[in-house]
Amino acid sequence: MASSTSGSSSTAALHALRRGDVYVADDVRFAVHQEGVATGSPEPRPAIASPVDLTRREWQMLALIPHGVTTRDIAERLGISPLTARKHRENLMRKLDLHSGAELTAYAIRLGLPAG
Repeated sequence: MASSTSGSSSTAALHALRRGDVYVADDVRFAVHQEGVATGSPEPRPAIASPVDLTRREWQMLALIPHGVTTRDIAERLGISPLTARKHRENLMRKLDLHSGAELTAYAIRLGLPAG
């Protein structure tokens, strides 16, 4: 567990483990199915809605970008080719009228997507 884990989260995790249940911290639940199985393709839940309609895959890309994940790593995590991931990133930047990776990261953070 991370050192930033709150006492109540630690207690909840220990109780779940004692019962033989799976415990997933709140800040990573977006990357896990409700049954507790990791999906590899997170479903981000931004705190603020984007004014631009984005596809599911674009939301997945946007959720990983603030974590410093490269396009190649995103492709591996989402099970798509690096060229497809690059195209999704290009489309995302075009739709949002952003011109650099730093702008894209800042946009994701402004939406309230978790950064790491």
